[in-house]
Amino acid sequence: LLLVIGNPHTVEAIAPNLTTQHWLEGQGTVLLWGGSARESLEQTFTEHWSGLSRWRSLDGVVWALDNAQSADDAAMATGVRQLKRLAHHVGWQ
Repeated sequence: LLLVIGNPHTVEAIAPNLTTQHWLEGQGTVLLWGGSARESLEQTFTEHWSGLSRWRSLDGVVWALDNAQSADDAAMATGVRQLKRLAHHVGWQ
C-alpha cells in the first residue's frame, strides 16, 4: 500500500491514470493518489483514504519529482512539511 504524491503530470508519467482513478492495483501493490506535495495532503488523504488508516498504515510514500522539482529547495521544504503534517494528522507520527 503506497501513497503517491507529486505534480499530476509527473505522477502520470510513472503511474498512468492514477490521478484520475485515485488508486491502481497490480502485482500485489496498491497505489493511492495523495495529491500534490505543494497542497494540503491532509485534506486529500482524509477525503479519499481516511478509513484505511484505522486498520492499516501505508507501507511507504512515493514522491514523484522531475529534475527541476528536485532542484527547487523551497518546493522540497514545502513537500517535507506537508508530509510531516499528514503523518501527524493521521496519527503515524
